[in-house]
Amino acid sequence: MFDYFKASKFFAYAALFCVVLVSSSTLFPFIVGKYTWFRSAALIGTALFALGVLFSPRAEHYLARLKNLFKSRLVLAVTAFVFVFLLASAFAYDPHAAFWSNFERGEGGLQILCLYLWFLLMGTLFEGERDWRKAFGFSAVAGVMVAVYGLAALAGIAGFIPAGGDRFAGALGNPAYTGTYALFLMLFLGWMFATSPSRAGRVTWGVFIVAMLAVFIGSKTRGAGIGLAIAVVAYLGYLIARSSGRVRAWGAGVLLAFLIAGGSLVYWSKTPFVQSLPGGRLFELSLSEGTAQTRLWTWGSAVRGWKERPVLGWGPENFTVVFDKHFDIRHYIPGVGSETWFDRAHSVFFDYLAEIGILGLLAYLSVFVAYFWDGFRRGGALRSGRPAATGFLVALPLAYLGQGIVLFDVLPTYLNLFLMLAFAAWYFEANKTPVSHV
Repeated sequence: MFDYFKASKFFAYAALFCVVLVSSSTLFPFIVGKYTWFRSAALIGTALFALGVLFSPRAEHYLARLKNLFKSRLVLAVTAFVFVFLLASAFAYDPHAAFWSNFERGEGGLQILCLYLWFLLMGTLFEGERDWRKAFGFSAVAGVMVAVYGLAALAGIAGFIPAGGDRFAGALGNPAYTGTYALFLMLFLGWMFATSPSRAGRVTWGVFIVAMLAVFIGSKTRGAGIGLAIAVVAYLGYLIARSSGRVRAWGAGVLLAFLIAGGSLVYWSKTPFVQSLPGGRLFELSLSEGTAQTRLWTWGSAVRGWKERPVLGWGPENFTVVFDKHFDIRHYIPGVGSETWFDRAHSVFFDYLAEIGILGLLAYLSVFVAYFWDGFRRGGALRSGRPAATGFLVALPLAYLGQGIVLFDVLPTYLNLFLMLAFAAWYFEANKTPVSHV
């Protein structure tokens, strides 16, 4: 008998490889193929799951697992965020753009709905650690394929499209996307490394981490650099708080050394020595720098737009209306090729504020409140698990939020975000410690 649930699980895994696809026959080769693959995998997987519910003798088991998902505060928070996102799409300034988006971005209501369906498929079909390790393993393979595409493009091999200029973009087409994508993978793989039961496994995941670190450095994405710095501080701070003796002393020493070295590199970022370092651009952090200034101006436009539609915003994919209506003339510099058109606020926080309003932003932030609530509650996995491993689960969401200060969400980011959230919902439930009420 055909196993609908096994087939659905196959497509849940297949969705992870959307990042590899580059469709050279489309106007936006680094975008269209990816969201077409992802949506197809998510929707086919959902359809197969529904057929399993109708015709499989194991339907009751998986329906019970699906129902149990909603006992998690984290799953409920993700559900609330998606609901508000879709509500904002329905009441958007341009509902058509809000739901369907456009060829260049491919985001919007339809995309978030497919991400949510995929999130539920993973939460229902991935039943044990083996399934999640397989998902992270497939992600690592996809990450290497992303990198190989970029190397082939740099080598001038026919059929591979170069992108990113002097910054590495891989198969994602934009170094900013690549930096955040590599950041997620490094932290996922860090957890794999810390929990691997064998030396061969640790060597394998260590090699993958080094490969993703090279991709990260090559992208020279400062927003992702902020995320990595926050991740390191969060991980070491958590390790110090959860450990004692030599481990605590070691963690404190490494944290102090990291802060001194990082601060020094940022302070002297304009010197020839720092600029000559691989990824030296990562340390050039200044509010007076050009891209920082344009972001600040754009955030001002986002706030002014939000004040006009404060509850549900202007709708996803409608930021162009806000930007045009509240255009800051400082974007235009006569005689200079300045950037005078933005369809994103270049910050997940200001994007959501303007596009899905205060209700949407609060729903979005509630996801991370629920994440840490479930993880740190009495008997929670983040309070009792092995610190060297669970520290990565503390660092992951903070790294994402850190890079989100100056970057916006796209499919490669959403993909890893929803993977992280689905994994956390399973992990927090599977590893919670029974609490005595005596």
